[in-house]
Amino acid sequence: MKQRTLPSDIIFKVMTTLFDTVADLSITLLFKDRTVVWANRGMALSVQRPVEELIGKPCYQAFRRRRSPCPICLLDIVADSKQPLVMERWVDIPHEERKYAEVRAYPILDQHGLVEYLFEILIPITERKKEEEKRSRHIESLERILKDFSAPSLNRFSQIPTHPEESVLTVREKEVLSLIARGFSNKEIARILGISLETMKTHAKNIFFKTDTTDRTEAAVWAITRGII
Repeated sequence: MKQRTLPSDIIFKVMTTLFDTVADLSITLLFKDRTVVWANRGMALSVQRPVEELIGKPCYQAFRRRRSPCPICLLDIVADSKQPLVMERWVDIPHEERKYAEVRAYPILDQHGLVEYLFEILIPITERKKEEEKRSRHIESLERILKDFSAPSLNRFSQIPTHPEESVLTVREKEVLSLIARGFSNKEIARILGISLETMKTHAKNIFFKTDTTDRTEAAVWAITRGII
C-alpha cells in the first residue's frame, strides 16, 4: 500500500495551530537548503524580527544576521547523522546582550531516507548561563586571592581559634557556607535549601561570627583552607 504524504499547507496549518502561540519556546522549520519555511512567534521575539522577515530567508541570515552559513551548522550535522541533536547555541542581537539557547533539532526524512526538513525547538538558557559565568568568575577570584595571600595571612584562617566553641559550624551552616563559596546569592541559597531569606541571612551572620570573617570572600577562603569545600 502506497504511503500518503500530507500536503505542506496542511502540515504548516497544524504546526501553526500547535506552536504559534507558544511564547516561552522558539520553534522553527528549516528546508534542507537552510531556508526558513516556518517560525513561531517565540522565535520572532527571540531574534526581534517579525515572522514575515524570517520566512524565505536562510536561517543564518534570518536568525543570526550572518552573510554566510555558521561554522557549526546543525542542519549539516543532522543531515549526515539523520539523528536528533541537542546543542547549545547563542545569538547576538544589536544593542543587546548575547542570548543563549539549548537547541533540540529533529530531522524530517523524505521517501529516500534523506533529511528534507529540520524541526528545531530552542529553550532559553541565558539566565542559567549568566549564573554559571558569575559563579565561574567568583571561583577565579577566590583562586587569585589564595595565590596572593602571604603565609601569615593564610595562617590566620587555619589557626586554632581562641574560643573553639564559637567556630564550630552546624551541618546547615556548613551547607550554607559551601554554597556561599561557590558564588550563590542569598536568594539562590534560600531557594536551594528550602528556607526563608531571613533564615538564610541569619545563617550568614552566624557563619561570619563563628569564622571570624567579615564578608563572603573571607568566609569562602576560610572554608577552602578548612577543607569544607
